[in-house]
Amino acid sequence: MDKTTKKNFQAREYIMNIILSSPIGTKLPSERELMSHLNFSRPTIQHAIDDLLLDGYLYRVKRQGTFIANNFRSTNLNRISSFNEAARELGVQPDTELLDQAIVPANEYMATKLDCPMGTIIHFFLRLRKHAGIPVILEYSYFTDFAVSNITKTDVTRSIYRYIEQIKGLSIGSSSVTIEAVLPEAEIAELLEVPNNEPLLQLERSSRLQDGHTFEYTNSFVVSRYNKFSVTSVRRG
Repeated sequence: MDKTTKKNFQAREYIMNIILSSPIGTKLPSERELMSHLNFSRPTIQHAIDDLLLDGYLYRVKRQGTFIANNFRSTNLNRISSFNEAARELGVQPDTELLDQAIVPANEYMATKLDCPMGTIIHFFLRLRKHAGIPVILEYSYFTDFAVSNITKTDVTRSIYRYIEQIKGLSIGSSSVTIEAVLPEAEIAELLEVPNNEPLLQLERSSRLQDGHTFEYTNSFVVSRYNKFSVTSVRRG
């Protein structure tokens, strides 16, 4: 990455951080303020703002300034993709913090979810997902041992799906997702940096390989103000 490209990327990420952490309709700091804070040239700041205007994250009002738009692109639930893949499609820098992990025997509940006998070895990962440094998703994930045995921390924070497909040589087939609105428990609200009374989206996902074997069960708590989801429905009859 050359020096100019790096500065353009840094300027976009800084402004994207402002967008993610501010209410819709908030006025963006002026170009002069952004130039002063980042010590970047006006063309670099203008390039970043123009990119975000084109992507729909900002809008301009004549003689008033540039404002944060309500136009976050949605994640398509019809397609299975990793968090990093989805984030890059949205135009934001992804980051994952691994908060906890364990190798445990499946209890009755998890055995049902993963379609395996009780006592089967499974892997637990608690991950905090971020867009441009802003917490957006908290994931409680359970994977079967055959899918993620010997996985490293780097692989967990980069992409478990990538590890399953490229390292383990398995083919991911399909997933089922249920969504409901919930109020967060105190620990979840604290990790996601939201008020206790702010509704979150809870996504319960069960994923299978192409041969039909279940390999994942994940419970995600999603900050709805930063995320939108789309589903394509087909009429049958």
